[in-house]
Amino acid sequence: MSCTTRYIVRDDDGAWWHTWDKYGPVLADDPGQARRIAAACRRGRGASPLDPTEPAGLPELWGCQGFLLDRVRRLLRFWDCNVPGPPGAYREAQEHHLRAVPGWRGWQVEVAWGGPATLLDLVPEVPDRASEQGDPADGPADLAVYYAGWVEEDPHAYPGWDPLTRELQVRYGVPAYPWFSSGNGLLSVVADDLTVVDHRMAVCINEGVEWLQVGPALVQALAGRPPADVGQESEVWESAVIDAPARTVRYWSSTKISPRTLRRVTRAWAGWDVVRLPGCYAGHLAATGRPPDDVCLTPDDELLAWRRCLPVDGRGLRPPTIRIIDDAS
Repeated sequence: MSCTTRYIVRDDDGAWWHTWDKYGPVLADDPGQARRIAAACRRGRGASPLDPTEPAGLPELWGCQGFLLDRVRRLLRFWDCNVPGPPGAYREAQEHHLRAVPGWRGWQVEVAWGGPATLLDLVPEVPDRASEQGDPADGPADLAVYYAGWVEEDPHAYPGWDPLTRELQVRYGVPAYPWFSSGNGLLSVVADDLTVVDHRMAVCINEGVEWLQVGPALVQALAGRPPADVGQESEVWESAVIDAPARTVRYWSSTKISPRTLRRVTRAWAGWDVVRLPGCYAGHLAATGRPPDDVCLTPDDELLAWRRCLPVDGRGLRPPTIRIIDDAS
C-alpha cells in the first residue's frame, strides 16, 4: 500500500488533462508551483487528455489524495491524506494557509471534502456526477448501527436518566467513562429549552457522519437515551450539532464525505439548513456554547491558532443537570 496522487488540470487554453504520481505532492504555495508539480508528473508518467463531454472516457480516480487546478476559473481543490492529527482540523488549516499565500489571492482554494474521487464533479462540462454511478433511493437507516451507548451498560454507576427534566444520576466516586483512543463520533442536540445533550456515535471509516441519514427521527430516538461526556479532540473523529431552535444541522468529519451522502443527509433533513462546521471539533464546541481550548489539541499553535477566534454561541446553552447519588448519605 502506498499513496497515489491524482492530478486534474485545466490549462489557460481551456484544455483538460489528468495524470497521477506515486507519492506525489499535493500542496503548493502558488499556482505556478502547483502547475509545475502536475506538469512534472505529466512528463514522467504520461498525462492523458480529458474530454469531459465523453463519459466513457472519464478516468477512474483511484488514489488517496490529489488536486484539481482550474486556471480558467482560478480554482483549486485538494485532498491530502498525509496529515497529522487531528486530520480534519489540519486540512482546514492547510486551506487557511494557502488562502493567505500571495500567489493564491483571487483564487477559490478549498479542501475537496468528498475526497479525490469527487474531483471530477468540479469539471463543469461533465454531464453527470462522475464520482457516482447513480444515486439509489434512500433506504432505512438503522440507529442501532451508529449509536454507541455506554451509560446503559453500567446501571450501577449511572442509575437514572430523566429525559423530561434532563437530569442524570451519577453514583458518587464514579470516574468519567473512558472514550476509545480514536474513532468516536459525537452528536450534540440543542433542545428548544437550550439544553445541550451529547451522545457518542460510532464512526464508519469509509464515509463521514453517515448517521445523520436517519433524519429528525434521530432526535426522537435519542430523546430517552442518557447523555455522554465530551471527549478530547484526539478521541473524536467526527461530530454534528442538531440545533432544534435554529432548525440547523452542522457537521464535520476527518473522513471524506461523498456528495451522495450529503444529498441523502440533506433530503433526510428537509426544511432544515445542513451546513459544514468550520473549525471541526473546535467549531462543534463553540456552536454548543463551550470554549474550545479545554479539550482541543493544538500541537502546532501557529497553524491552528485561527480556531481560537471562532465565536462561541451566546444564547446561554446549558448541559443537563447532574445529581450525585451517595450511598453513604
